[in-house]
Amino acid sequence: MSKKISHTLVGGRTVAGTGGQGLKVGSQGKLYWLDVDEVTLIPWTFQGSNYGYSIGGDGSANNIEKFTFASAGNASNVADLTRSVHNIAGTSSADHGYSIGGASSDVIDRFANASSANSADVGNITVSRGVGAGCSSATHGFIAGGDAESVVPDVIDKYAFASSGDSVDWGDISGNRSGGAGASDTDYGYAAGGTQSSGYVNIIERFPFASSAGTSDVGDLTGAITWGSGVSSTTN
Repeated sequence: MSKKISHTLVGGRTVAGTGGQGLKVGSQGKLYWLDVDEVTLIPWTFQGSNYGYSIGGDGSANNIEKFTFASAGNASNVADLTRSVHNIAGTSSADHGYSIGGASSDVIDRFANASSANSADVGNITVSRGVGAGCSSATHGFIAGGDAESVVPDVIDKYAFASSGDSVDWGDISGNRSGGAGASDTDYGYAAGGTQSSGYVNIIERFPFASSAGTSDVGDLTGAITWGSGVSSTTN
């Protein structure tokens, strides 16, 4: 993705880079001047600016529904997933939405934001599971934990947005946990709440996108819950 900017002061810069005025999203989720290697410019965030999507779920089978941010209004059914599934995790790149796993599923589905075409199966996660926490960096999608019916894995999966392919094991959450709510900032993914063998938990954990170090405990919810919905702003 590239954008044009007209002599705007960015990150303290007073003139355009020598490569021109084009800005490009770099591998660390930050904007770079084309042909100028700088890492202190505007960070990329995955929050959309035009539309939101609701995908799959009990009662809506394989629907991909789209609604506008610009005004109040109902959603419209614009496309279909490759399968009817519930308890999926969702992630987002700049150009595509992803449906990850689900009940007894290991499928990574991808659909384009710019069209109403049906999704395509572009890979598989390491373990078939539902109710995992979905998180997004600028370049990769992640699913943390989940319920594989016979076992509750503690794995964090990572897959690339740039190409089709299976996910890889990218570390672990602190316990075998499902039903956590996923959220993302520029550098970290978060899993909040969920269910472990001891019951519902209120833990807020985060893991770095840049390494497979696993999660760390960074706080608690006000109560122990599971199957919550995760939402992210640029600051909270």
